[in-house]
Amino acid sequence: MNAVHKKLVKKPVKKMPAVKKAKAAPAKAVKRTVKSPEPAHASHAKKGARTVQSILTGEKICVYVPGSRSDALRVLGKYDISGAPVVQKKTEQLVGVVTRTDILRKPDEEQLALLMNKNPITIKSNDTLEKAASIFHEKQIRCLPVIDGKGILIGTIRPMDVLNAYSEEITDVVGDCLTGCSVPIFQDTPVPVVMTILNITKATALPILDGEGKLSGIVADGDLFKFSTEEEKAAMSRFGIGGSDDKLSWEGVRDAMLLYHQTTKTKLPEVPVKQVMVKDPISVFKDAPVKVAIWKMRKYNFNQLPVVDEKNNLVGVVSDLDMIASILK
Repeated sequence: MNAVHKKLVKKPVKKMPAVKKAKAAPAKAVKRTVKSPEPAHASHAKKGARTVQSILTGEKICVYVPGSRSDALRVLGKYDISGAPVVQKKTEQLVGVVTRTDILRKPDEEQLALLMNKNPITIKSNDTLEKAASIFHEKQIRCLPVIDGKGILIGTIRPMDVLNAYSEEITDVVGDCLTGCSVPIFQDTPVPVVMTILNITKATALPILDGEGKLSGIVADGDLFKFSTEEEKAAMSRFGIGGSDDKLSWEGVRDAMLLYHQTTKTKLPEVPVKQVMVKDPISVFKDAPVKVAIWKMRKYNFNQLPVVDEKNNLVGVVSDLDMIASILK
């Protein structure tokens, strides 16, 4: 029994080195798999440990192809947005993005596939909000589709979604975000000239100054079209929207009016812009915290605001894309 016992003891002693080697290999593999997520986790922690998933809503707003210009206008107008993802109807895969600018630049094009941008910039739900902010800031876009690993659309995020997530953390004031790219015009400028300025600058709204250089109003491209009820109905019908089931925002009406003007070559009236501008516009002080501007933009559904000093002198215009830079500092 003693001899057998000794043999049994010796065998496991000889195999010990082999057992140690077998355990050592997986230990190294585990270290590699644990190590890789750490940098991503650390980057989240710097800005509140949030990912794109944290600001996604359950609603998926998109336009489907095959589709038409009218389909896109209906979605943009109904949800009061400037752009929307375009999705393949059968596969639910993202195939593009269409914006109001795309539509207005090609007023004679009917097919959605020929209007949309076929190479959209995208992001994934597990990417950081800081990455989303970088994309908005660098690409100057307002519609960022969120997709899964197979290219299926999950949702869409916009600059204001990211700004709202960081509003309490941003320490900048509005004046820090001004870029100097605003184009103010005099209140007696003729409406046709205003339309030319809008087209050249690609702006969607312009601040209006009175004879003393004070902010007296703001004009958006849609304000330039004052149609009678009959003309509005005709224009909406012309572009396939405005039926009994359509509940369109002012943006939707504006888009139809602008398209009506472009395709029919309707001449704008020779009247001063002060007759069609929005008087006493919502503005923000240049020394106000950025979060105040974010709150006003969300409340009134604007993406830009005139910025004034304590004497109501216009000092610029700030947009949601301008303020995104505050997150990246």
